[in-house]
Amino acid sequence: MGTPARTSIILDIKSKLTAITAANGYKTTVATVEPYARGRDDVSTGLRPYLCFWVGRETAKPDMDNFMVMTMPVSIIGIVTQSDWVARSAAINNLIDDV
Repeated sequence: MGTPARTSIILDIKSKLTAITAANGYKTTVATVEPYARGRDDVSTGLRPYLCFWVGRETAKPDMDNFMVMTMPVSIIGIVTQSDWVARSAAINNLIDDV
């Protein structure tokens, strides 16, 4: 059997987020990407800039013309570490732009 669609989607999202690096033309180089949520205090400064994501439950609804519309929500959390508020604000805004 092949890879389940949900697993393929999760792996693809992780791959795309991992590619966020200055070398690829982004403002930020992400240090860590994980497909589950962690709290801010659980992410050491060495793992930052950090992105985590999780996918919600899929829903299927019938659409006109005998189609089924599948949706699956994705949430992304970014954590940065800078010493002062101005630098943190700039870093998180750059990370948001990159995502």
